[in-house]
Amino acid sequence: RKVNFFNQQPWLGTAEKSVDRHTHYLFPFNKNVEDFLQKEKTLIHSQIRLQEDVKMAKRKNQKIEKVVEDWLSKEIYEKTLAITQLIETSKFDRVAFPWLEFLPPMHAVASKSSTFALNEIMEALEDDEINMIGVRGIRGVGKTTLVRAVGNKIKESQLFDDVAIAVVSETPDLGKIQDKITDSLDIKFERRSREGKAKELLVELEMKKRFLIILDDTCDELNLIRIGIPFGKYHAGCKIIFTTQSKQVCETMECQVMISLNIIDEEEAPSMFKLHAGLDNASPNIVE
Repeated sequence: RKVNFFNQQPWLGTAEKSVDRHTHYLFPFNKNVEDFLQKEKTLIHSQIRLQEDVKMAKRKNQKIEKVVEDWLSKEIYEKTLAITQLIETSKFDRVAFPWLEFLPPMHAVASKSSTFALNEIMEALEDDEINMIGVRGIRGVGKTTLVRAVGNKIKESQLFDDVAIAVVSETPDLGKIQDKITDSLDIKFERRSREGKAKELLVELEMKKRFLIILDDTCDELNLIRIGIPFGKYHAGCKIIFTTQSKQVCETMECQVMISLNIIDEEEAPSMFKLHAGLDNASPNIVE
């Protein structure tokens, strides 16, 4: 039996509700357009019919009612104004942002440690003096789930202009890291070499005011400039979160905040096991 991840994860925000809220505007869009076009068509026909009546009356040297003249001039003016406003308000810097790539696995469960770590990370991200955050813990403890949850929260709160995530791994491929970051930020490379990509990425990121880069599964020190990430003195608005198993990596990367994600304690173990195994409604005897 699958556990509904979002029902069990109050600390990760309301991802499902947010998706529902945003899709509410997408599904009725076509109907709204059809309604608008139909009403516009009806209005145009009314105007044409009325204008023909006005022309006929003038040929007969009849005086046009003021209310009719006012309606014609008013309707044309208001329609023109409304269309102008629609055109002006349709100019958006962007119409969407990547969301699903930050969704954590559906079988994940929250713990006191992860809840505390999430709050610490969010506090650090809001601190202008902190730009390097390390999340440390053994493999399988939930580091990836945690930082993806952070990515979701940042996307929803718009604390940063952009958020990108890339997996580093034990043998980092700088080219693949560059590609993953640019995919997240919808940037297209013109150059193919790693050095050329780094220059292009550097230029693109320097134009952004505030952005967050999440580097998952970092096993050794990374040269961020070689990847194309302007950091520290090169860009004060850039913040980095990386996950690692090693305390030494946190030290060599000179992280200002190191957050340890611990294994669940004995008190949490039974309830976490029930949720993870899909036994949340099972009797205590079965779990034991």
